[in-house]
Amino acid sequence: MDSITEEQIVELFNNVTFFDGLNLMEKQYLASGDCSVLRFNDGDSIIRQGDWEDCSLYILLKGGVRVTKSKIPEGDDKAPISEILLNRLDPGSVFGEIALVSHRSRTTSVYAEGLAIVLRLEVGLLEALDPVVSGKIKSKLLELVISRLDSMNEHLLKLVR
Repeated sequence: MDSITEEQIVELFNNVTFFDGLNLMEKQYLASGDCSVLRFNDGDSIIRQGDWEDCSLYILLKGGVRVTKSKIPEGDDKAPISEILLNRLDPGSVFGEIALVSHRSRTTSVYAEGLAIVLRLEVGLLEALDPVVSGKIKSKLLELVISRLDSMNEHLLKLVR
């Protein structure tokens, strides 16, 4: 994406509930680090399932994305791999947290639906943050993972009933 100022990044942070716990100085500190605002067109891959190289955290600023999981057919290496739609995310959504926290390959793929603008926070930035800011982000990530686990549990219960 064209260059974006730290002030513009802070303004984007103000529109995302994930950053609600950070004060203005903490948002400015985070915006001054190694974060990138990226633009993706419809169908562009943002995250690829199985990728080991990118462990960044992403925050959807504008547009939408779809999260998919590849299903590899058992016993037939020549059968096509199908993708199952797991979720659609709206602005303010955070994704990529599993690889960030666990340092393992991506568990899903994420594709832009229409024009999508995302903020990418590199793993190195998050590790080098001021401990107070880092603690707040880790708390938000924990809340996010718990919320997603609760949602999956509810979904599984509905399937069983």
